[in-house]
Amino acid sequence: TLSEFYKLNFRFNHQKTVEEKKDDLKLPDEYVKLEGKFNNPLFKPAFAYLYHRGLKDEHISKYQIGFCLDGKYQNRVVIPSYDIDGNLNFFVTRAIGYKTTKFKYLNPPVEKQTLIFNEKLIDWEKPISLVEGVFDHMVVPNSIPLLGKKMSEKLFKELYFKSKNYIIIALDPDAWNDTVNIYQKLDAGRLYKKVLVCKLPKDIDISLYYEKYGPEHLKKLFLTSKRIKE
Repeated sequence: TLSEFYKLNFRFNHQKTVEEKKDDLKLPDEYVKLEGKFNNPLFKPAFAYLYHRGLKDEHISKYQIGFCLDGKYQNRVVIPSYDIDGNLNFFVTRAIGYKTTKFKYLNPPVEKQTLIFNEKLIDWEKPISLVEGVFDHMVVPNSIPLLGKKMSEKLFKELYFKSKNYIIIALDPDAWNDTVNIYQKLDAGRLYKKVLVCKLPKDIDISLYYEKYGPEHLKKLFLTSKRIKE
Protein backbone atom coordinates (compact mmCIF):
# COMPACT_ATOMS: atom_id res chain seq x y z
CA THR A 1 0.00 0.00 0.00
CA LEU A 2 1.00 3.63 -0.29
CA SER A 3 1.15 3.97 3.48
CA GLU A 4 3.54 1.03 3.89
CA PHE A 5 5.71 2.20 0.98
CA TYR A 6 6.21 5.75 2.20
CA LYS A 7 6.65 4.65 5.80
CA LEU A 8 9.64 2.61 4.66
CA ASN A 9 11.11 4.96 2.10
CA PHE A 10 10.92 8.57 3.29
CA ARG A 11 13.99 8.40 5.54
CA PHE A 12 16.21 10.89 4.36
CA ASN A 13 18.04 15.30 -11.67
CA HIS A 14 30.96 18.76 -35.46
CA GLN A 15 27.09 18.36 -35.16
CA LYS A 16 26.49 14.98 -33.61
CA THR A 17 23.37 12.83 -33.59
CA VAL A 18 21.58 12.07 -30.33
CA GLU A 19 22.98 8.53 -30.40
CA GLU A 20 26.55 9.75 -30.94
CA LYS A 21 26.24 12.27 -28.12
CA LYS A 22 25.01 9.52 -25.79
CA ASP A 23 27.94 7.29 -26.73
CA ASP A 24 30.41 10.12 -26.17
CA LEU A 25 28.87 11.28 -22.91
CA LYS A 26 31.08 11.34 -19.87
CA LEU A 27 31.16 13.18 -16.60
CA PRO A 28 33.18 16.41 -16.58
CA ASP A 29 36.92 15.85 -16.17
CA GLU A 30 36.74 18.11 -13.11
CA TYR A 31 33.98 16.06 -11.44
CA VAL A 32 34.92 14.83 -7.98
CA LYS A 33 32.54 12.57 -6.09
CA LEU A 34 31.63 14.24 -2.80
CA GLU A 35 31.21 11.07 -0.79
CA GLY A 36 33.91 10.96 1.87
CA LYS A 37 35.10 14.51 1.21
CA PHE A 38 33.33 16.22 4.10
CA ASN A 39 36.56 17.17 5.89
CA ASN A 40 38.16 18.59 2.75
CA PRO A 41 37.84 22.41 2.99
CA LEU A 42 37.70 22.73 -0.81
CA PHE A 43 34.29 21.06 -0.83
CA LYS A 44 32.76 22.76 2.22
CA PRO A 45 30.62 25.13 0.06
CA ALA A 46 29.15 22.19 -1.84
CA PHE A 47 28.23 20.33 1.33
CA ALA A 48 26.79 23.51 2.86
CA TYR A 49 24.60 24.02 -0.20
CA LEU A 50 23.32 20.43 -0.23
CA TYR A 51 22.71 20.33 3.51
CA HIS A 52 20.83 23.63 3.28
CA ARG A 53 18.48 21.97 0.78
CA GLY A 54 17.80 19.20 3.28
CA LEU A 55 19.94 16.53 1.64
CA LYS A 56 21.95 14.19 3.81
CA ASP A 57 25.08 12.10 3.39
CA GLU A 58 22.87 9.16 2.33
CA HIS A 59 21.55 11.19 -0.62
CA ILE A 60 25.06 12.28 -1.60
CA SER A 61 26.20 8.66 -1.60
CA LYS A 62 23.15 7.11 -3.28
CA TYR A 63 23.00 9.65 -6.13
CA GLN A 64 26.80 9.92 -6.50
CA ILE A 65 26.63 13.70 -6.23
CA GLY A 66 29.87 15.37 -7.21
CA PHE A 67 31.35 18.85 -7.53
CA CYS A 68 33.52 20.74 -10.01
CA LEU A 69 36.06 23.15 -8.55
CA ASP A 70 36.94 24.59 -11.98
CA GLY A 71 36.37 24.13 -15.72
CA LYS A 72 33.13 24.60 -17.65
CA TYR A 73 31.10 23.47 -14.65
CA GLN A 74 33.04 25.39 -12.02
CA ASN A 75 31.32 25.74 -8.65
CA ARG A 76 28.51 23.37 -9.60
CA VAL A 77 27.22 20.25 -7.96
CA VAL A 78 26.82 17.39 -10.43
CA ILE A 79 24.06 14.77 -10.30
CA PRO A 80 24.68 11.91 -12.75
CA SER A 81 22.04 9.62 -14.28
CA TYR A 82 22.55 5.99 -15.24
CA ASP A 83 20.46 3.76 -17.48
CA ILE A 84 19.18 0.29 -16.70
CA ASP A 85 22.62 -1.19 -17.53
CA GLY A 86 24.47 1.27 -15.32
CA ASN A 87 25.78 3.40 -18.19
CA LEU A 88 25.88 7.17 -17.87
CA ASN A 89 23.06 8.68 -19.95
CA PHE A 90 22.83 12.25 -18.61
CA PHE A 91 23.92 14.56 -15.83
CA VAL A 92 22.56 17.74 -14.29
CA THR A 93 24.75 20.48 -12.85
CA ARG A 94 23.51 23.17 -10.52
CA ALA A 95 25.45 26.33 -9.62
CA ILE A 96 25.75 26.72 -5.87
CA GLY A 97 26.08 30.49 -6.25
CA TYR A 98 23.84 31.01 -9.26
CA LYS A 99 23.46 34.75 -8.70
CA THR A 100 26.99 35.12 -10.04
CA THR A 101 26.37 33.04 -13.17
CA LYS A 102 23.97 33.36 -16.11
CA PHE A 103 22.65 29.82 -15.89
CA LYS A 104 21.36 28.18 -12.73
CA TYR A 105 21.47 24.77 -14.46
CA LEU A 106 23.92 23.66 -17.13
CA ASN A 107 23.50 20.22 -18.70
CA PRO A 108 25.10 18.24 -21.55
CA PRO A 109 23.65 18.43 -25.11
CA VAL A 110 21.71 15.16 -24.90
CA GLU A 111 18.04 14.97 -25.88
CA LYS A 112 16.16 14.45 -22.61
CA GLN A 113 13.19 12.86 -24.36
CA THR A 114 15.29 9.80 -25.24
CA LEU A 115 16.19 8.79 -21.68
CA ILE A 116 14.83 7.98 -18.25
CA PHE A 117 16.81 9.67 -15.51
CA ASN A 118 18.40 7.16 -13.12
CA GLU A 119 16.48 4.26 -14.62
CA LYS A 120 18.78 1.86 -12.80
CA LEU A 121 17.26 2.94 -9.46
CA ILE A 122 13.62 2.30 -10.38
CA ASP A 123 11.70 -0.52 -8.77
CA TRP A 124 8.75 -1.11 -11.10
CA GLU A 125 7.00 -3.24 -8.49
CA LYS A 126 6.56 -0.29 -6.08
CA PRO A 127 4.67 3.01 -6.37
CA ILE A 128 6.46 5.37 -8.75
CA SER A 129 6.28 9.16 -8.46
CA LEU A 130 6.70 11.51 -11.41
CA VAL A 131 8.37 14.77 -10.38
CA GLU A 132 9.84 17.74 -12.24
CA GLY A 133 13.50 18.09 -11.28
CA VAL A 134 16.44 16.17 -9.89
CA PHE A 135 16.27 17.77 -6.46
CA ASP A 136 12.64 16.63 -6.22
CA HIS A 137 13.75 13.19 -7.41
CA MET A 138 16.39 12.82 -4.72
CA VAL A 139 13.95 13.37 -1.85
CA VAL A 140 11.04 11.28 -3.16
CA PRO A 141 11.49 7.50 -3.00
CA ASN A 142 11.33 5.61 -6.29
CA SER A 143 10.70 8.72 -8.35
CA ILE A 144 11.41 9.69 -11.96
CA PRO A 145 12.22 13.33 -12.78
CA LEU A 146 10.68 14.54 -16.04
CA LEU A 147 13.42 17.20 -16.27
CA GLY A 148 10.57 19.55 -17.09
CA LYS A 149 6.80 19.38 -17.14
CA LYS A 150 6.18 16.98 -20.05
CA MET A 151 6.19 13.18 -20.19
CA SER A 152 8.19 11.70 -23.06
CA GLU A 153 6.81 8.88 -25.22
CA LYS A 154 9.66 6.69 -23.99
CA LEU A 155 8.68 7.22 -20.37
CA PHE A 156 5.00 6.71 -21.15
CA LYS A 157 5.70 3.33 -22.75
CA GLU A 158 7.97 2.22 -19.92
CA LEU A 159 5.38 3.18 -17.31
CA TYR A 160 2.51 1.65 -19.24
CA PHE A 161 4.14 -1.72 -19.73
CA LYS A 162 6.39 -2.05 -16.66
CA SER A 163 4.63 -0.34 -13.76
CA LYS A 164 3.04 -2.82 -11.37
CA ASN A 165 1.76 -0.38 -8.76
CA TYR A 166 0.48 3.16 -8.31
CA ILE A 167 1.85 6.03 -10.38
CA ILE A 168 1.78 9.35 -8.51
CA ILE A 169 2.07 12.61 -10.44
CA ALA A 170 3.61 15.32 -8.25
CA LEU A 171 4.45 18.34 -10.37
CA ASP A 172 4.81 21.95 -9.24
CA PRO A 173 1.58 23.85 -8.48
CA ASP A 174 1.95 25.96 -11.65
CA ALA A 175 1.87 22.83 -13.83
CA TRP A 176 -1.72 21.73 -13.23
CA ASN A 177 -2.59 21.52 -16.95
CA ASP A 178 0.49 19.37 -17.53
CA THR A 179 -0.51 17.20 -14.57
CA VAL A 180 -3.99 16.66 -16.05
CA ASN A 181 -2.56 15.82 -19.48
CA ILE A 182 -0.19 13.22 -18.03
CA TYR A 183 -2.93 11.83 -15.80
CA GLN A 184 -5.37 11.41 -18.69
CA LYS A 185 -2.78 9.75 -20.91
CA LEU A 186 -1.70 7.27 -18.25
CA ASP A 187 -5.13 6.60 -16.75
CA ALA A 188 -6.29 4.23 -19.44
CA GLY A 189 -6.16 0.53 -20.24
CA ARG A 190 -4.18 -1.54 -17.74
CA LEU A 191 -3.26 1.51 -15.62
CA TYR A 192 -6.85 2.55 -15.00
CA LYS A 193 -7.39 3.62 -11.37
CA LYS A 194 -3.67 3.22 -10.61
CA VAL A 195 -2.80 6.84 -11.42
CA LEU A 196 -2.96 9.37 -8.58
CA VAL A 197 -2.13 13.05 -8.15
CA CYS A 198 -0.33 14.69 -5.24
CA LYS A 199 -1.28 18.38 -5.04
CA LEU A 200 1.31 20.67 -3.49
CA PRO A 201 0.48 23.92 -1.70
CA LYS A 202 0.60 27.08 -3.81
CA ASP A 203 4.05 28.49 -4.71
CA ILE A 204 6.13 25.60 -3.35
CA ASP A 205 7.77 22.69 -5.15
CA ILE A 206 8.70 19.32 -3.69
CA SER A 207 12.35 20.05 -2.93
CA LEU A 208 11.45 23.30 -1.18
CA TYR A 209 8.67 21.56 0.75
CA TYR A 210 11.18 18.93 1.88
CA GLU A 211 13.70 21.63 2.78
CA LYS A 212 11.17 23.58 4.86
CA TYR A 213 9.20 20.78 6.51
CA GLY A 214 11.31 17.62 6.33
CA PRO A 215 10.70 14.03 5.17
CA GLU A 216 7.88 13.15 7.56
CA HIS A 217 5.67 16.03 6.41
CA LEU A 218 6.46 15.22 2.78
CA LYS A 219 5.50 11.61 3.39
CA LYS A 220 2.16 12.74 4.82
CA LEU A 221 1.61 14.97 1.80
CA PHE A 222 2.16 12.04 -0.58
CA LEU A 223 -0.29 9.92 1.41
CA THR A 224 -3.01 12.42 0.42
CA SER A 225 -2.52 11.52 -3.26
CA LYS A 226 -5.80 10.72 -4.99
CA ARG A 227 -7.52 10.45 -8.32
CA ILE A 228 -8.85 13.47 -10.18
CA LYS A 229 -12.62 13.66 -9.99
CA GLU A 230 -14.16 12.70 -13.30
